[in-house]
Amino acid sequence: MPSTRLHNYLFVNRGRASDNIGFDDGSLNEGLSDSAITNGAAYADLDNDGDMDLVMNNTDTVAFLYRNMSVEHRSTRRCGVQLNAAERNVSGIGSRLLWSISSSTHHRKVMQECYTTRGFQSTSEARMVVALLDDEIVDSLQIQWSDVLRQTIHRPWSLEYCHLLMLPNQ
Repeated sequence: MPSTRLHNYLFVNRGRASDNIGFDDGSLNEGLSDSAITNGAAYADLDNDGDMDLVMNNTDTVAFLYRNMSVEHRSTRRCGVQLNAAERNVSGIGSRLLWSISSSTHHRKVMQECYTTRGFQSTSEARMVVALLDDEIVDSLQIQWSDVLRQTIHRPWSLEYCHLLMLPNQ
């Protein structure tokens, strides 16, 4: 086990322009300046506002809770899906989502896989969330369920944050 207290890191996406691809260290600017021996992290929408909050557990002090304020600051919008699959896989673990997103100037695709574990002692909620810029809309959402059933939903949401419960047999 590590014995040196360090601050945790948070990397911020620079943007989507092809000449600006990459991430910057935003740890100190975003409030992750506390030093600790952290051995696990998880994210979930703890305040139910549509963005993922962060919890870090530590061996030498109390857990850290970081509230994501991006929705309150209106920098992005979110669309979320909570998958509900067959009886033995109620969270749709192993399913793959392909979001088709567009605006008046561009089109992009976002692929996500539904897995709740990201490492030892780091389990997150199963809700799948995608961030949208001001002018973007979700054109379609394609789901490949873990049992190979495929489902496509065209124009599934308005411009506001949505939480959708999906059943594969409908």
